Amino acid sequence: MEFPLFGLGLQSKSPAVTAAKRINCYYEEQKDKDKSKLVCFGTPGLKLFQGTLGANPSRGMWPMGNFLYSVHGNTLYQINNAGVATSVGTLTTMSGDVSLSDNNTQLALVDGTNIYIFNTSTLVFTTKTGGVGGVPSSPTTITFLDQYFIVHQALTRNFWISALNDGTSWSAANGGVTESGSGSLQAVIADRSVIVLFGDFYTEFWQDTGGVDFPFARIPGSSQEFGLAATFSLAKFGESICGLFRSRMGAVAVARIRGFSLEKLSDPDMDNILNGYIRNGIGLGDAQGYAFHLDGHPMYVIGFPAAGTTWMYDGLSHIWSQLQATDGTRHWGAKFASFLNNELIVSDFRNANMYRIDPGTFTDNGSSIPLELWSRRIWSDNKWITIPELEIFLEVGVGAASGQGSTPRIMFSVSKDGGNTFGPERFLDMGALGNFTARARTTRLGRGQDWVMKLRITDPVKRVLIGERLEVEVGST
Repeated sequence: MEFPLFGLGLQSKSPAVTAAKRINCYYEEQKDKDKSKLVCFGTPGLKLFQGTLGANPSRGMWPMGNFLYSVHGNTLYQINNAGVATSVGTLTTMSGDVSLSDNNTQLALVDGTNIYIFNTSTLVFTTKTGGVGGVPSSPTTITFLDQYFIVHQALTRNFWISALNDGTSWSAANGGVTESGSGSLQAVIADRSVIVLFGDFYTEFWQDTGGVDFPFARIPGSSQEFGLAATFSLAKFGESICGLFRSRMGAVAVARIRGFSLEKLSDPDMDNILNGYIRNGIGLGDAQGYAFHLDGHPMYVIGFPAAGTTWMYDGLSHIWSQLQATDGTRHWGAKFASFLNNELIVSDFRNANMYRIDPGTFTDNGSSIPLELWSRRIWSDNKWITIPELEIFLEVGVGAASGQGSTPRIMFSVSKDGGNTFGPERFLDMGALGNFTARARTTRLGRGQDWVMKLRITDPVKRVLIGERLEVEVGST
């Protein structure tokens, strides 16, 4: 029989419920069923874009005009499309996240201490010291709307706006205070002509009303009783804003804001994983998120440094998968920017490297990308099931021209106890380059009552998995 290999669940509360697991892959539903209705693709690799800036990871990235700007240590770099970097400014801090925005002429940065402005026309870099001369103290995030830069002040409910179209001019009189709760502001972001202000347990929406004393006012009736759990988890996600949110009910969830409403993206399995971090004493406030489009799939990626894990949500299939580095730890990606001709650039949290997200690259800067899939359960009322033969359908003939991957293989193993333990690995042929008749099949798998299939690919080749065919004999209990 043909067996649907790709379960949609996620191993979470108990493998007795589902053993399904997905690492470094995503699903795509086919309009015409053809060989399979659901196909699994390997995630894209990372191709080096910039690797000469030393050991300090990017604290924040922002595209503007023909350049990508990135802060490493206390230095702001301007990077062209060839990856050549030029130092254009110096910050007073060496570490911590940096928030950036621009008004087409001025690039504005905040680091929790000061506001910095780089004028891309005059090439002048200006430091506006926080708390001095009307400059907001502890400016932590910055955005731009209706010709104003807007920053929020850490550990307060205050936010401030710049002079019209000038990030170098601030006044203590040009500020607002959130009104929906007593907790501190966590972030400010502009979204479709509205300022969204995220507190600990509340969110407010303000718009430009043209007021003489202060141009922005809270939109009546729009405030919501949910807050932001991690400041730098926010990312623009299509026509919405994604992030890690929380409520006073005591749980966190990944969700997106559409209009004034919150729409959950994490399902109960994912919620259990996230809140399990908290139950195990792992803080989530350092979570970092970014979003990008991959061949029609809107992807939201959120990394948890303290937990050492990274998860990816596919907005097309609505399925979560885990992203891992070669050694099974957190994925390297941290900061993100879409640059020039839609090049997707991501920074490395371990060092100053920056990479292109490239579907045609099958390694992470030369390191293998482990794709791993655990199947749905094969079970029939605790009856004995014998599997004389199994074949995995996939795109074959994808071997590398030489070296590792020239004879690519699937590492395949089975569990007969519901995914708790697995037997020895078998190696199934993916087909050398041009061998389009190769078959990934194996025989004599034996007898069991609660089967789970596990396959793993580490060879640097294209991965397109379509399904599997099983010969199954069902006996008695």
